[in-house]
Amino acid sequence: MMIAGFDPITWDPDRWKANLEAWTIHGTPVIDPLLDAGVLDAILAEDTWRGGPTWEDRVRILARTTDEPVITDDNMATEWWAFDTYP
Repeated sequence: MMIAGFDPITWDPDRWKANLEAWTIHGTPVIDPLLDAGVLDAILAEDTWRGGPTWEDRVRILARTTDEPVITDDNMATEWWAFDTYP
């Protein structure tokens, strides 16, 4: 999955953690800090995926995907499987 925007997306785990800690549904915390110890740290841990980083800036993405096939709404998953190009 790729998240994109007109402005750079800032990875700020402290801000995300504060927002998740403050998240409630009908006044009840979604993540209870007493019952779910370590859950936020696990959610926010920057892990690798397929041996690479999970967050990349535009320059790095363009460099990494220069020789990759272009995928459009005209050549979706069914065609990817047919040519063995789907990860």
